[in-house]
Amino acid sequence: MRLVVMCCLCENVYDDMEKEVGNARWKEQGWFMAKYQLTRADIRVSHGYCPDCLRCYRTFLALPPERRGASQKEGLS
Repeated sequence: MRLVVMCCLCENVYDDMEKEVGNARWKEQGWFMAKYQLTRADIRVSHGYCPDCLRCYRTFLALPPERRGASQKEGLS
């Protein structure tokens, strides 16, 4: 069983075996599973944010609530 960190927005997977640093360590889920010959039964998933999604999400949170969209208003009712 292997613990895998997956971005909760784009579903890319953090490759902790990769030697490169930064965004290069975040891989497409299918590529990652094929490279290490894994199936869904072989992994346990922990969620986080990749650097790109984290940057976008922080930008979204910095917006005033009225500019975040209708879905936020619906959730408050």
